[in-house]
Amino acid sequence: DAVAGVLTADGRAVDVLRQVLGRGGRATPLLAERGRNLPAGEQDLFRELVLGVLRWRSALDAEIASVSRIPLERLAPKLREILEVALYQVRHLDRVPEYAAVDQAVRQARKSGGEGAARLVNAILRNVLRTPPPSADAASGETSSPADLARRYSHPEFLVRRWLERFGRPAAVSILEADNAPSG
Repeated sequence: DAVAGVLTADGRAVDVLRQVLGRGGRATPLLAERGRNLPAGEQDLFRELVLGVLRWRSALDAEIASVSRIPLERLAPKLREILEVALYQVRHLDRVPEYAAVDQAVRQARKSGGEGAARLVNAILRNVLRTPPPSADAASGETSSPADLARRYSHPEFLVRRWLERFGRPAAVSILEADNAPSG
């Protein structure tokens, strides 16, 4: 079942992210270990979810934090990673429909923390998805601050400032865009 495969990849991605981000593990060995026994297409999705969330985490977290009443660091275990995986799928992949990503996140939250966790994840994702995604055009405009660019492209602000000073705005934005593109 294709939907079950997506669910498996999602759940494994959340677990790996939790290990990498919560305990300081390394993604590469965990991807190999936890991706075993997944069909090839699901392995690809699993890998893309983990590496994509790691690449775009600060931008994803900024969107989530903008609508959550609970600070991200105070969310129950796994909820932050569940939200990040779902939002990454919606914002950066076209493989999983929005409704399916939200539904899967709610199911994972329910399994992880009960009905209250499921309602919280549903509310946060629905609120995030009601607002349009940050626009690359708006962030790269002349009025965008280095902080806006850092948030939009998921880079440290000091690095964005350095690149703006060294290369100018058009080149810095091109570098930011290319830097977070998936490796070929």
